[in-house]
Parts: sequence; C-alpha cells; structure tokens
Amino acid sequence: MNYRILLFVLLLSISFLNANSQYYTGDKILQLNLHPLDSQKFIVKLFSKSTLQLSELWEMGARVSDIDENNYNDLLQRHLIFPNGKCYRLYSSTRVKAEVPYVNGQQHGEKKGYYLTGETMFTSTPGDDSSIKTDVFFKNGKIRKTQFFTNALPNWEENAFYENEQKKWSATYENNKLNGRYQSFYKNGKTLRKAKFEKGYLTSTTCYDKNGNEIACPDFSSPPTYPGGLEAIKKELENIDWSFNQTNTDTLTFRLVLDIDTLGQAKLEMYRFRHSDCIEPIINEWLATLNDFTAFQYDGFPRNSYLDISFPVCSNRIIWFDACRSGLDMINTSWNPEKKPCYFLEFPSPASDEVFFIVDNMPEFSGDSEALRRYLANRVQYPMEALQKGIQGTVYVSFIIEKDGSVSSAKIIKSVHPVLDREALRVIRNMPTWQHPGTHRGKPVRVAYTAPINFELRWDK
Repeated sequence: MNYRILLFVLLLSISFLNANSQYYTGDKILQLNLHPLDSQKFIVKLFSKSTLQLSELWEMGARVSDIDENNYNDLLQRHLIFPNGKCYRLYSSTRVKAEVPYVNGQQHGEKKGYYLTGETMFTSTPGDDSSIKTDVFFKNGKIRKTQFFTNALPNWEENAFYENEQKKWSATYENNKLNGRYQSFYKNGKTLRKAKFEKGYLTSTTCYDKNGNEIACPDFSSPPTYPGGLEAIKKELENIDWSFNQTNTDTLTFRLVLDIDTLGQAKLEMYRFRHSDCIEPIINEWLATLNDFTAFQYDGFPRNSYLDISFPVCSNRIIWFDACRSGLDMINTSWNPEKKPCYFLEFPSPASDEVFFIVDNMPEFSGDSEALRRYLANRVQYPMEALQKGIQGTVYVSFIIEKDGSVSSAKIIKSVHPVLDREALRVIRNMPTWQHPGTHRGKPVRVAYTAPINFELRWDK
C-alpha cells in the first residue's frame, strides 16, 4: 500500500473531532485514536484550535497501554510513546505538505516535501557517513537546488540552478552562515559575483555585467521591506482587531511569523499568544488588507523568507515601549529544507510586565519532574456536591509564575462545573513558591503556565 492510500485510510478513520478523545495543547487540538491497520500503533492528529483544520498527523508506537489526555505529554517526555511510522504535515486542504519517516522514535530514511498541487518539492536522504543530501525541485521536476550536509552539523554546501539548468550560485556554509568562496551566475552562464565570506561576514567581492565587464557591487542582501518602512508596519499592526483581548490587563508578547514569497506576498506561517482560540481568522483577514512587501534580496535574487515580528499587547492595544531591535537569522528546521532566511523585528515590552510563554529555562516546581503532579493529586479535595451529583472532568487553569517563583493571576481556561472550578482555583492559588522561576537570556522573567486538574470518580466494584 503506497503512502497516499495509507494516508487516505488514516484520514477516513478519524475524520471527525471526538470530544471524548481530544484535548487542548497550546493553539492546537490534539486527538488520539487507535491505528486502523496496526494494533501496536496509534494516531495523533493536530488541529488548529480556531479553524479546526487538520495540520499534522503522526503514527506513534507505545510501551504502555494506558494512554489518555492526562498522561500523554508525560509519557512522551519519558519516551514511553514515540514516533513510529510516518509523520505528515498537511496543507489546509489535507494534501500532504511534508512526510518524515520514524523508526522507534528516530528519524529514519528519506524525508519528502510536496507542493500544494502534488509535485515533489524536496527530498532529503541520509547517507551512511552521517551526511544528508537534499534536493529541491521546480514543479516541472528539474533540480532547483542541491545541498550536502556533513556529520549532522549545520555545515553544508549548496548549488542552486535556473529552470534552464544553468547554475545560479554555489556556496558553502558553516554554522548556517556563509563561509569561504561564493560565486553566482547569470542565466547565460556568465559570472555575476565572486565573493569571500568569513563566518557570515563579507570580506571581499567583485561583480560583473552580463558581458563579463566589472561593475560596482550592490548590497549582497536586503531584508523584506514594507511600503513606508517600519512606521507603516506599526500602523498596519494597530489595524488588527484586538478586541478579543480587551479583558486581559497583563502585558503579553505577541509573536507573528509571516512567510513572504518572491513576489512580496505574505501569508501566515505561525503565531504565539496566550489567548489563541480566535486569532487565526483575525490575522488572515488582516493580511488580506496589506500591500505587498518588497521580497528579501539575496545577491540580487528575490528569495522566499520569513518576517518574524514580536510586540507587546495589553488589553485591546499595542504598546510601543522602546526602539525596535532587528536582524537576520536562519530558521533551521526539518520543515524548512530551503533554509529560508528570517528577518526579525522585536519591539520590547516593559520589563516588569512582560509575560513569556517560551523561555530559555522553563520554571520548575522542584527538582523532581513528578513533584507538581504529586502536589496537585495530594491537595485536591473532591467537593461533596460534585460527589453527590456525579460531576467529574478535567479543569484547565492558567496562571503566571512570577520572577520570585510565586504564583499569580490564576484563572479557568477550560471549565467543567463551577464547584470543580472553585476547587481547582483554590489548589493553584495556595501553591507554594516554585523552586526555580523561569529565566530568559540570563534574567528571571514572568512565565505563563497551564495545569490540568483531573477530577475522576472511581467506584469500588
């Protein structure tokens, strides 16, 4: 059975969300189901919380049989459940965007990516010597780019081609930065530029016209730009409808990553924010009103790139607190085979108010990873009213771990019943100081956290 038929079977077998087998994780809904063809495996599907569109599908194996929404993350971290089979990332139409094979938790074999219309976009094949060869294709099947990675390090060689199969450029990278000799070409095969780099810095360069005559060199690279510059981007961001956040008085960082193509058209790649249930349609509606960007330029060639913008939001407005920090980075993930450059714009928040969601060192309740789970289990007192009425379920509570490890701003984000909600809030609000607060870039910071508190009735037989 080929992978497309198998994927069709997997999609058919679990094509509808089932409230009894799903739970919330970040901005996704995660659903667990038995594998339709293999009793030793199960399927994990990730849906967008706001649109309910399927975005990822994993085949998983397990060394345990009792798996549910309360222990899934814990079992995953303890390697008792693990990828075993294909992982698929999907377009919104459920067409395959990329597939990665796993064997007992480890990537194994050839990774593939596909255009929305079904043609192969890239293949990535490991060698016997820890090397990896990645081929990126035009839709017509001709080679667009080849990359050779050595010893699983971010050191690689790259050769890019025009559709007429003439070489476009050749380059070497060390730690994802240009290093050594670089040469680019016109479509007629003539040299466009010769250059040398040292750890990402251009040390020498010579440029030529299409007839081979030496000319002045333009800048090697320039970031994606919006008409009107930085101030225009700020005004556009203020046009987002922030009313969904108006009851929240905490200052939170909103992270927005746009995928900008060679024509300058932007689409949503990802976002990070605490209140994420309704954001995606709002952002997409806002994107539809934007003018086109000027695409990222790389040695005179427009390239696909990411624009990563982060800024503070309080209630229904953005707070422009200080000057913007900007720069060029590289997003290096298995979903980015073309190694798209990423230009970031970071607008800082007032240090005393900012709440982080992902930090360098996440808070720890104590040195024991099970301590928080034990604390919650031992402190919860099942309310008598809930016992008498047979009320049970899992309450999700969000709270902030302050710089000193204390807990504040506890609130219910997924309710079961008011009587259970009150008990869950009591337990969280009486929680002792966390032993290790979160830190980011070497400094203590406020960190948002969510805890599930399970109320389950068990009757003796």
